[in-house]
Amino acid sequence: MKNIFFLFSFFLLSSGFSLSQNDYVVMETGDTIYGNISSAFRGLSGKLRIKVDFRREAFRYRDIKEYQFNGRKYQKAKIQTPSGKDDFYLCSVVADGKMRLLVHSTTEVPEHFILYKGTFHLLTHRYFTPYLWEELVSCPFFLAEYGEYRSDVQNKKTMFFPKQTKIWIEMIEFYNSYCP
Repeated sequence: MKNIFFLFSFFLLSSGFSLSQNDYVVMETGDTIYGNISSAFRGLSGKLRIKVDFRREAFRYRDIKEYQFNGRKYQKAKIQTPSGKDDFYLCSVVADGKMRLLVHSTTEVPEHFILYKGTFHLLTHRYFTPYLWEELVSCPFFLAEYGEYRSDVQNKKTMFFPKQTKIWIEMIEFYNSYCP
């Protein structure tokens, strides 16, 4: 009897069966698919492949809004160019909550985005935009903790990498935790 149980267990584990499906894909339509992602936009096909139960599915980049793969969240950021065209970036979510910090790091210098109230803000000048700062410092807890950085923004002083990214993560996580 032990041999039968051992063989059955071995078969389930070797076939890739998993009791927990921590990976997921959120489609542009809003549908969420849970399963095990085997590859994310690798190779020539540029598709995300996910195993759901015992079948495999593949999705194109343009059809996906966000996904979680190996415990890390990724999201597609959309920024409108001055010419009115939409540019899309596949970003890692480094701070999550009502305000998200996203990092697109396929270039030599990573690009940072903030997703807040459904709008993506590209951080181009190494500091938060005036709108985002006003939102952040409108919370008294945030103002008390990080008020000294506000003068840096108003005087257009900048912080430099990698310290800057760590401070941004700390600030956004604080805001998400303590500000309603």
